[in-house]
Amino acid sequence: MEPKALEEFKGDRCWSEIPAEEYRRFLMDAPLRLDEVWKVALEDKSWSWRCAWLIARFIPDLREHIHPKRPELLAVMEQKAPGHQRELLRIIAGLDLDKDELGMLYDCCLNIWTDVRTSSGTRSLAMGQMMRVASELPEFNSELQAVSGAEFLESLSSGIRRSLEKKLRVHLQDSLL
Repeated sequence: MEPKALEEFKGDRCWSEIPAEEYRRFLMDAPLRLDEVWKVALEDKSWSWRCAWLIARFIPDLREHIHPKRPELLAVMEQKAPGHQRELLRIIAGLDLDKDELGMLYDCCLNIWTDVRTSSGTRSLAMGQMMRVASELPEFNSELQAVSGAEFLESLSSGIRRSLEKKLRVHLQDSLL
């Protein structure tokens, strides 16, 4: 079941028919409404991934409200389905994390990345966050290099693989300087 506020907002419209500004107003005008959408985004309901998608679209506007909820997000991310994980990764990408949270994020993303059955897009975002962590905490670079081999890259779609190979090359080259 869709959150009541979101169900009323959407009505009979298709998600793609709703202008971005209308979504923004929906989330920004009522903190309790945002809290309801956030709560569902972290659950395992049929609309949870969509709530996470909606928050991720406006994370720059919502950062102040979402930032204190980082521990909740990190605690549940790994347990979600790949599409849901992808949207949660987009949220976390827009937040500042402390050293412990970066370590938790890396561990979660490592598990997502090494599951070659997970979709390419979700795995790519996980690797992007792993590179983010390794940029801030260089001690992760050796492990990052260890899990960037062909056995993990070959299952990606060709476009994502090429893009990620280039980003990894640049990151690892820069980390050796």
